[in-house]
Amino acid sequence: EASSQGLTLDPVIYGAALAACSRGSQWPLVLQLLDEMGDLRNVVAVNTAITAVGKASHWRRALQLFSNIPKWGMEQDQVSVGSALTACTAGLKWQLAVSLLWTLTDAAAAPTAAATTSSSSSTTTTSAPRAPAPPPNSSRLPPPPSSKSSSGRLPLGTVLANAALGACERASEWQIVLSLFSHFQRRQLPMDVVTAGTILNALEKAGRWEDALDWFESTRTESNGAMQPNIITFSIALRCCASNVGRAAALLEEMRCRQLSPNAFSYSSALVACRRAADWRRALAFLEEAKEDRNNFDEYVVNAAMDACSQASAWEASLHLFHGMADLSLQPSDASWNIAVGACERGQAWEASLAITKAMVDGKGLKHNKKNFRRSPRPPK
Repeated sequence: EASSQGLTLDPVIYGAALAACSRGSQWPLVLQLLDEMGDLRNVVAVNTAITAVGKASHWRRALQLFSNIPKWGMEQDQVSVGSALTACTAGLKWQLAVSLLWTLTDAAAAPTAAATTSSSSSTTTTSAPRAPAPPPNSSRLPPPPSSKSSSGRLPLGTVLANAALGACERASEWQIVLSLFSHFQRRQLPMDVVTAGTILNALEKAGRWEDALDWFESTRTESNGAMQPNIITFSIALRCCASNVGRAAALLEEMRCRQLSPNAFSYSSALVACRRAADWRRALAFLEEAKEDRNNFDEYVVNAAMDACSQASAWEASLHLFHGMADLSLQPSDASWNIAVGACERGQAWEASLAITKAMVDGKGLKHNKKNFRRSPRPPK
């Protein structure tokens, strides 16, 4: 269309079109435009294409584009490497991500003498957080190349380091995350709150909740403030409270003291502790707190509270929350209906269970996905 209107297609116009298609998740159009560019291709356009294709989980296509950059007479930059690492994350290819990091950046270079001296002298004056060490002989971290020279390689920065850590975390390789983070610390690489969140996520997914909370404690007392917790890291820490409801309540209170307003994710995470502890009364108290800020309140918070009540065999409380969702202008999700039926099953409330099932059959719930509805149990004869 631009060509038909007499406009000269240049890298700027193509770049804007590529960015728009990438934001709209239209990766086939991105590849088509990149191909049309021909000699007008530049590294910015290719980086946009790598990102678009990588986000769609087509990691092989993304890495093929990445490898084509030198063939097209361009140099790979930090954005190129970061986009390639993100593609590896989507494809759960953590080994490839680490190999790219070793090969294309100076991540494998030995720490300089100045950095080593700084590290040893700062141990008594700073409180840089230390992640828990992985079990001995358990790391499968790919070894760096034998050459320690960083000549011709891109400098390793916090963004690229976080991208590599994220690839390992996404693949549930918590031991690799810790090993890689320890390497970055030896390099005196500045890390940030994204790093802290990645490590917390890795430990939480592995069920190493005490290690996660110890790590979180170290970030809260860290001296330079770069890894100071935010709403996201607090919320992940809340999921690590196991069945310690008091600890979850204390973290929510600390968030408020730090002027961090707990959001729906925060309260849903705190309610997980209530479910594990079968503490339905505290679950209802957390729910009331969440209602005070309507902007941070959604059906997921109600579902979490319903589930906590159901696990504690407080089926009536769970159903009360379910039926009250309409008053809160919330539409019950598939999970809401299933939790309600499960609560009835635990309480042997057969009539209530059948009533909920009938409401679903009559079209009042799960209109688009009835196959996911949990069938109501038959009452005993």
